[in-house]
Amino acid sequence: MRLSICATALVFALSQPVLAQEAASEAPASEPTGLSISLNTLETTDNGCKLTFLVENDLPETIESLQAEVALFDSEGVVDRLTMLDFLTLPAGKKRVRQFELPGESCDALGGLLLNDIKVCDAEGVDCMGALQTGSKAGIPFDG
Repeated sequence: MRLSICATALVFALSQPVLAQEAASEAPASEPTGLSISLNTLETTDNGCKLTFLVENDLPETIESLQAEVALFDSEGVVDRLTMLDFLTLPAGKKRVRQFELPGESCDALGGLLLNDIKVCDAEGVDCMGALQTGSKAGIPFDG
């Protein structure tokens, strides 16, 4: 009898990780929620440096106006200047491409960008800075 109880307890104990693993794999994947701003490309033009961003608003609300203060760093990592970028209206659940030109600035002079602050986020009940994720595919960092 005692051996039977020990064997049953051992089988139960060994099966727990398997049960937990099955329960975790059956859980539905959560939908992405947030605000993503990614520096997609840099292009030196006759006028300066054109920055192209991909913005994804996976929040449940449309952002009527989004204006961000961005710090521009030189190739040595020193802050060159602060600038305001107006990302305009960002519909809920949509992607948008936004371009900005830095007049008189060569893209080679840029070492990175930092989204320093969101100055305007016109969306009801949304914490834009808290929901924000940044990234870059342009060869220089874009942090937030």
